[in-house]
Amino acid sequence: MFNTICWNCRGARKKEVGNYLRHLIGAHDVSVVGLVETKIEVFSRTDVDRIVGRDWDFCYQPSVGKACGILVLWKCSMGSFQVIFKSKQCIMGRFRSSSSFDWEVAVVNADKDAHIRAMAFNEISQHHVSDSPLIVGGDFNCILAQADKKGFSSSAFTWTNNKDAGSRISSRLDRFLISSSILDAFQELRVSHLSRIASDHCPILCTAESLRYKVQLLNSTLGRLSTWWRQRAKVKWIEEGDDNTRFFHSMASARRRTNLIDWMRLPDGQMVSEQADILQAVKEFFDNKWRGMPICEDAWPSFEAQNTTLAPVTTLLDKAVTEEEIWNGVRDLGQNRAPGRDGVTASFFKSFWSIVGK
Repeated sequence: MFNTICWNCRGARKKEVGNYLRHLIGAHDVSVVGLVETKIEVFSRTDVDRIVGRDWDFCYQPSVGKACGILVLWKCSMGSFQVIFKSKQCIMGRFRSSSSFDWEVAVVNADKDAHIRAMAFNEISQHHVSDSPLIVGGDFNCILAQADKKGFSSSAFTWTNNKDAGSRISSRLDRFLISSSILDAFQELRVSHLSRIASDHCPILCTAESLRYKVQLLNSTLGRLSTWWRQRAKVKWIEEGDDNTRFFHSMASARRRTNLIDWMRLPDGQMVSEQADILQAVKEFFDNKWRGMPICEDAWPSFEAQNTTLAPVTTLLDKAVTEEEIWNGVRDLGQNRAPGRDGVTASFFKSFWSIVGK
């Protein structure tokens, strides 16, 4: 899975920008961030730590006075970013993920002038390796056809002039361009326009989730559900392939119902149904059952004659329990029997005894 955000933030040093960006990174598990219109001439390690944190690396194109400026951030634990070229309108590099994919990523802050804007895309084309996956994102500063509104979710527009309703203008200036090789590998690719905060542009999020990843996630979830139902049902003689039948789920639900105490009759005949009253009644019952009782020790028989016979047995009982004896006890347990408070059954200890038995 690879998630990237591009955002015309209108000033990267604004406190609101840092707060919102950190929230988006945590909420969407973002690997790469492209900020444009940073309005900062020099970025330091301290600036980046304040914006996104210490575990991010960066490269930047300085602003021209208080205009323009591009900042590319990538999470070090997710991969590395090698700059291919930088210009006033674009930073392009190669992102090598720790999960083995290798993409070219370009963050664009295009000029309003169409001829100058074309120079940025010509540079991207010149440096792009034809068979390499490419993702281009940022503020394209131009409006295309109505058909370009397809393929994204949330609001259709990414920029507004923040005027009153009668004078408000909204446009889609920010977008992602994705190469066909990425679309082939990530069938679940989505572009979302996020909430507009701290800027007149909204951040745009590109989420690339492969079908294989979703299948693995589904299988993992189904496996956990199957384990939970097996622990709940406790039907020893059920076949492995029967764990998703109506009978299996009926047995699991029936066991849960029979294990629940709905009401209890107290010694005085009173009926209670509140769980707190039932717990108190159980506690009082066992307190009375196991309370101390006086014992008369007079005229007890002597066991001196049996000491010789009991000595070997006493020695045997005092011996340390061996690892082999513990393993024999574990091995004799049913596969899904006797789960502890953590829900781990005997089958786990049998499978990993070489580790947990030490």
